[in-house]
Amino acid sequence: MRFKIVYTPDASTAVRAFPAHYRQMIFEGVTVHLSHEPERVSRSRIKRLEQPAISTYRLRLGDFRVYYDVDKQAGHDLVLKVFCKGTQTTPERLTL
Repeated sequence: MRFKIVYTPDASTAVRAFPAHYRQMIFEGVTVHLSHEPERVSRSRIKRLEQPAISTYRLRLGDFRVYYDVDKQAGHDLVLKVFCKGTQTTPERLTL
């Protein structure tokens, strides 16, 4: 099954704020890693987050972190947030 990737307005705005070479790396990395097996956890790339958290999964792309959820029934991944490690506060847990 091939998943469609949907960006929230916040994620889209965040990615567009990065320089072009980083934008390309992020868009390509998200497409490669999330379009086929978005729930496949690995030691270095995809991590399932403990809940409560900002999302269900985190994808690591170099210095960037992509937080996303998977909707199997709709067949898409929802990219919620994109952060550059070290320059922004990366949310580890959702505060209730």
